Amino acid sequence: MTAQDRERATAGQRVARYLEQLAILEHNVGRLNAARALYAEVNRLDPSRPPDDRQRRAVDRLAPVVLTTAAECFALRDCAAIHHPSVPIVAYHFFWEDDWNYPDDDEPCDHEIVWVRYRPDDGVPVEVATYFHGRILTRELSTPGARPAVHVQWGTHGTLPAGWEGIAGVEAALRRDFDASLRGGRVPDHPRKRRWPPRFPGMWPDYVRFDRAVDLLRPLRREGWIATGRFANAILHDLFVPYNFHAKREWPDDRFVNL
Repeated sequence: MTAQDRERATAGQRVARYLEQLAILEHNVGRLNAARALYAEVNRLDPSRPPDDRQRRAVDRLAPVVLTTAAECFALRDCAAIHHPSVPIVAYHFFWEDDWNYPDDDEPCDHEIVWVRYRPDDGVPVEVATYFHGRILTRELSTPGARPAVHVQWGTHGTLPAGWEGIAGVEAALRRDFDASLRGGRVPDHPRKRRWPPRFPGMWPDYVRFDRAVDLLRPLRREGWIATGRFANAILHDLFVPYNFHAKREWPDDRFVNL
């Protein structure tokens, strides 16, 4: 690739990043036709590609161990994995059947994310980051070669790295959510909630006892939603997810402003 070609590619990525941010904002306020056109242009300017053999092995090897509570009321509907094209990091996008606190959002799923960073020389995972209600929680991994474990909050699926107890403010946020869950949470009288548990069916120790394993690899392999690319929401929207979802942060340090 010549210097001119590299500059042209870099300029295309800058434009795609700007359009992706606009698409996310349009998407999350429900202007889906506008978002669709913008995502299509993002994918034209910076198309994704199938992962190479090394990247596909990383996706399988780094897939986190997912643990939720015994009382979890929604199944993991789908999963997608997106490998960054130039950084050794994989984003695992979870799509749960719904969000207990948001029966009225016109999104028939709950979109959550886990990122796993690894050493490119030997593929060993070194860091896990999770999306927790707008906050990104990061933990370095101290056990070489082990798949990272993440804990998933009942009903609303805020996602926590194992060892979250040592992260400032997390337990307090969980306790607030636990207290709210005993009162029916947000919009407790919504008709859709009639089909769901009216409250968390246990006490605080049960709320933070993450001992039910969820198979992440089964839906990932069933659908084959694996790609290499920068702009995850455009990839998810155009190539993978056939239902509406809430667009979220794409990479831990992307500085996007959306929730």
